[in-house]
Amino acid sequence: MRPALDLDVGRGGDRRGVTNPAGYSPTPRQRWNDAVWNSDLKPINRLVALAYARYVGAPGVRSDEARLVLSELCTRTGLSRDAANRATAALK
Repeated sequence: MRPALDLDVGRGGDRRGVTNPAGYSPTPRQRWNDAVWNSDLKPINRLVALAYARYVGAPGVRSDEARLVLSELCTRTGLSRDAANRATAALK
């Protein structure tokens, strides 16, 4: 079984057969987005993962990390705190 979110997607091609041009070097945020779009995540989990994508490599975090406070996640996605917590937990 493949992982729910594979951040190696996009380094040379993706699972849908689209190949990146030679010399293309995606940013961590682009790799994150590619991984989310090519994942088997449930729609609500995909929504949360895409909300996190905006914060990949933000100041103060590693370039392959994303941090987002719960209130901002709820605002961006329209989810309740409980739903956002459940979706975030499912991504771990």
